Amino acid sequence: MFRFVVLIAITVAVLLLLMNTLFLTAARNMIFTSKRSMLQNQASVIASSLSAMNELDVEHVSQVMELLDVTELTGISVRGVDGNVYYDTVTPSVGAAATHDVRMLTALNGSTGFYGHFNGGVFKCYYYMPLVLSNRIAGVLVLYEADSEQGSLLLNLQNSVRLVSIVVTVVFVAIAAVLIYVISARLRTIRRGITPLGEGNYSHRIAMKGRDEFSELGGAFDRLADRLEINEDIRRRFVADASHELKTPIASIRLLSDSILQTDAIDEETTRDFVGDIAVEADRLANITQHLLTLTNLDNPTAISRSPHDLAETARQTVRTLVPLAEARGISLTLHAPEPCFVLSARNELEQIVQNLTENAVKYNVDGGTVTVSVFRQEPNVLLTVADTGIGIPEEDLPHIFERFYRVDKARSREAGGTGLGLSIVSDMVRILGGNVDVSSQLGQGTEFRILLPLCRAEASSADAPAEEA
Repeated sequence: MFRFVVLIAITVAVLLLLMNTLFLTAARNMIFTSKRSMLQNQASVIASSLSAMNELDVEHVSQVMELLDVTELTGISVRGVDGNVYYDTVTPSVGAAATHDVRMLTALNGSTGFYGHFNGGVFKCYYYMPLVLSNRIAGVLVLYEADSEQGSLLLNLQNSVRLVSIVVTVVFVAIAAVLIYVISARLRTIRRGITPLGEGNYSHRIAMKGRDEFSELGGAFDRLADRLEINEDIRRRFVADASHELKTPIASIRLLSDSILQTDAIDEETTRDFVGDIAVEADRLANITQHLLTLTNLDNPTAISRSPHDLAETARQTVRTLVPLAEARGISLTLHAPEPCFVLSARNELEQIVQNLTENAVKYNVDGGTVTVSVFRQEPNVLLTVADTGIGIPEEDLPHIFERFYRVDKARSREAGGTGLGLSIVSDMVRILGGNVDVSSQLGQGTEFRILLPLCRAEASSADAPAEEA
């Protein structure tokens, strides 16, 4: 913090110094301009009065000066082209020859000149004007003024400005120090919150008070910590659930294989039963693994290439593959897809959505029940519904059915070969495709899933006839 205060103090001091310098320079220039104008007017009057003379003469020049009464000037000097002094109120050198300086030589060449400087609290100004007598330059008029009064005023103004600048600098630095201290304290609070978060302590919160930007940053940090804590809980629960789900079929396979290996004289029929059970558990293990890979791919949705696909056609093909499963239980499986409905997606995404919902509707249905799959345009979306007359879902379970590894009836789910991941995959895919999923259910009467996906304006590559399949 000390470095910031010093930097601010230096910056403010430099700025004020520049402002003071510019202000005082402008004030001096204004005074010099005023002096030049005054001396120029006085010189014009004196030169005009002397121009009536044919030659410069000490007596006549003195008489003219007495008549003009220019006593407010500090010094007046009249010099001829030969260097003789004809009149001088500063040094008693009348009649003596004087050396011409550069400015006098400039005046003798016909040009006026002004020279002024400020030193020791005194403005000293000189004005040079050529004296033209009988249409020729006969000498030089030099006016000199030393003004200590305005010099004192400028010095006082300069001291006042410096004092104000010092006060402003001190006050500004003090305010800056307080602000930097407050900002640094709030930044340290945020930094102390980041450290435990980086170490995995997602329960830490800043809880920063106030209504400034740092409070908003602290609030955003706490919300991030909330999200990380939730994600960490989900991750741990997911790992635990996945481990448990994978362990169950592996344990079954190990038990069945050990039974075959350790049992002497096992008959062929029992061996076949055990091998069949092993195959079922292997399929279940493969199914879980495939679903886990699908969820992993869903965590990086941008890596998937998507194009317009007809959801109606996808539903027809998917439902067709599930007809044998439905017929085995006497379940009527019907599809209503009267027109093409294109959705921007990967084809396997639409297949998994339709298959997971339809397969669940068949598996958790009653014997002789019905499953109806419908695909309609509902501008500007496509509506997919899967309705069944199955066992239904308890109301208290509805908010959780899209969670990973969540099962309403764990025993029946495992018996049906479920992994508890199908609906989670459906929910994630629908969300990634920009849609939403809704479900309604009544125990003993059935369940209906409704999915809305954005309609993609695309022409079908081939004509899709309306479908009515059973």
